[in-house]
Amino acid sequence: VAWELTDRLVSEAEGKFKSIFESSGGNTGWVSFELDPLLEDPDAGMSDAERTAKYIELGKKWAAGHPNRMIKVPASTAGVAALEELAAAGITLNVTLIFTADQYVAARDAVWRGAQRRADGLENFKSVYSIFISRIDIYTDENLSDLSDDAQGTVGILNAKRVWKMNQEFWADKELPLEQELIFASTG
Repeated sequence: VAWELTDRLVSEAEGKFKSIFESSGGNTGWVSFELDPLLEDPDAGMSDAERTAKYIELGKKWAAGHPNRMIKVPASTAGVAALEELAAAGITLNVTLIFTADQYVAARDAVWRGAQRRADGLENFKSVYSIFISRIDIYTDENLSDLSDDAQGTVGILNAKRVWKMNQEFWADKELPLEQELIFASTG
């Protein structure tokens, strides 16, 4: 029931953003639909391979028939493993819970590999990567007491700047009609 309600609410939001989506040629006007976060529950008794298969199944299910719906998948081991197949299926992705440059690169590369296999080409290819900032600073504050007071609270921003540069450099020569973007998130 909850997922059907989520689908209905996100569909309503998609309708409200449809004119923006159309007028931007698909560059903006997207609404994200997050796949079930309980798939990552360690007590669920699922292997990474089972989680990956479920992300692919659910991503295809919830994306079908929604031109301005972006499927949100975590940058976990299982989530990253699902990205290539989802992108190859023509699904627009928002990869979330990215904390490190390595996670970003793994996610971006998987999405790009899949995008290059899309049956409809790259004309409508769009991807978003959600970089979390404050959780890094919480971690450094709690676990890296050797950092100077001036450095505490800035590591997340420095990481975000680094990933931003990597994103700009990677996509610069791809000649894609739609932007491949970063979203910066803070939950602290």
